[in-house]
This record gives sequence, structure tokens and C-alpha cells, in this order.
Amino acid sequence: MSTRRVSCITMVTSTPVGEFQPSPCEFCHCPEGGGEAFCAIADCFITPCVDFVRDPNQCCPTCPNGPNCYVGEKIIPAEKDVKIDGMVCRCPDPWSYDGHLHQQAVCRPDGCLHYDGKLYPPGDFKPSPCEWCHCPPEGGEAFCAIAACAMPMCVDSVREPDQCCPTCPNGPNCFVGEKIIPAEKDVKIDGKVCRCPDPWSGNGQLHQQAVCRPDGCLHYDGKLYPPGDFKPSPCEWCHCPPEGGEAFCAIADCAMPMCVDSVREPDQCCPRCPNGPNCYYGEEIVPAGEEFKRNGTICRCPDHHYGFGWESSAVQAECVDPSKKIKKASSLK
Repeated sequence: MSTRRVSCITMVTSTPVGEFQPSPCEFCHCPEGGGEAFCAIADCFITPCVDFVRDPNQCCPTCPNGPNCYVGEKIIPAEKDVKIDGMVCRCPDPWSYDGHLHQQAVCRPDGCLHYDGKLYPPGDFKPSPCEWCHCPPEGGEAFCAIAACAMPMCVDSVREPDQCCPTCPNGPNCFVGEKIIPAEKDVKIDGKVCRCPDPWSGNGQLHQQAVCRPDGCLHYDGKLYPPGDFKPSPCEWCHCPPEGGEAFCAIADCAMPMCVDSVREPDQCCPRCPNGPNCYYGEEIVPAGEEFKRNGTICRCPDHHYGFGWESSAVQAECVDPSKKIKKASSLK
């Protein structure tokens, strides 16, 4: 309260002794005996509105429409959110922060501003097929979750505009060069058998190229044989498994021919004796199983053999002289 001194008797009126109010905001006292009056002037609080009115009979202004503030040139009521031009505005605490009356509202977007540049209203929203977001009732920052898509198991995947993850319309597949083959089965291409590998085998990366192998078995003769049984030579029997790769072969062991003039036919495995069993007497070929006389000796091809036949193709007849000693025919020359 501030005070000022006035005369109890003014030029206009005289003021009786006691209390008097020369104006709505002024309260005075004139003491007995008159003279100088003692007055107090009321201090009015700043009104918490922007459209206050002052009644001539009232000391302080009042807010007939209640507390309010400005949004630009518009007046909005205090203590609640008001939507204006896509914004949510609210009058602040009149005396907040700096101790002065705040006549302008504080405004924020009506919803959440997404990083795509769009404003979304409070609630759940889906800005893209792979993104799910929520804007809280008070707006501000949205909370979003983004789906992680698995790598498609194909090389010709498509992504539909309304779908999150790519799909394989033609099923799992892979490349053979620039050609696409289906997965999970063997495919013959250009003399090879190709198959898509396990997509995530090995290093954990998607394998887009097929693994190919020859369509059959590569023999040591340099030729490629198809799966199944095959005979690369007269003495060899082989088998190539269905999956190709390595052939399994068995080679026949031929007995040594019981003759010194054997022949081998191109389409036969083992040599044969077209003239029957025989041996040499010197350089002469003589039949086996018969005795013959030469130079006073009795000779015969040996009946025994060594291993799988005679020792060599130069087997000589054995001869007996009168003294019963056996000599080789080669020593009788």
C-alpha cells in the first residue's frame, strides 16, 4: 500500500472527519480536527486475460470471459488445448518462468512430425509398409518400429508397393551364369549338372550362383561317361553313380597264356592261344602235351606253370637224354 497526504478540506468539497473514498482505488481517513488526510491506494494485480474490462465503480479490472491469451490476434481460453490452423495451442501459466504476464499461447503441431516430413495425428499410424508408429495424445515425437526383412531365397524377387518384404513369385532359385534355375533339384545345362546350394551355407551370405559338375564321371582316359555302368576298355568294368563325380572301376587280371604265340583281339580282355598250348624248342614252336625226339633226346613242353601262366612267352621245351638228365632245349643247339 502506498500513501499520500491530502487536505481534509478541498477546493471543491470538504471532507468530514472519518473514513472516505475519493476514488474506487483510494481509501482515506480525515482525523478529528481536520487538517491533513491520510490515504492508501490499492495495487491491482495484472489480470490473467487479454480482454479485461475496467468498471468505473471498481478498483481493479476484471476478466468477464475468464483467463485467456492470444494466438496471433485470436483469443483462446486458458487451461485447455485449442486446435487452430493445424496446431494445438495452450495458454501458459500467466506468471511462469520470468514473472511477467504471458499473453501469447504456446503452440505445437497437432500430432507428430515424422521424418518423412508429414504430420500424423495422435494414435497409431503406418507411414510405410515396413514401419509401425505411435503418436502420443500430446503429440510431439512419434515412436516407430521398423521390420527387418529376411533376404529372399531367390534372385528374381519382387516387392509389392503395399507389402513390407520382397517375395519370390517363382519360388527359390539361383543363377547359372545369367540363367535362372529352380532350387532343390538338379538341372542339366550345357553338359553340366547344376544345383542351387543351401542359400546360407558356408559364410552365412546368400549364395546366388549354382554349383555345377560334369554330367557324369570323368574317367582317367579323359572321357566323360554318363551315370550308370560303362566299359572304357575290354578289361575294365566301371560304374558312374547317379550324382556323377567319381567312377568306381574294376580291372580284370588275365592269366598268362599257355602258349608262346598268343594274340590279343581288340575287343577282348585277355590274350588267347589260337594254336593251342605250346612252347619253343630253340626257335621252333612245338605243341604242348606231346613228346618229340630231337637230336637223340626226348623233349616235351613243361606241364607246370608259374603263377598265372608260364614264366614268359619264351618258354622252352624240356628234353631228356639217354642218361636221364633233363636239359633245356635251348642248351641243345
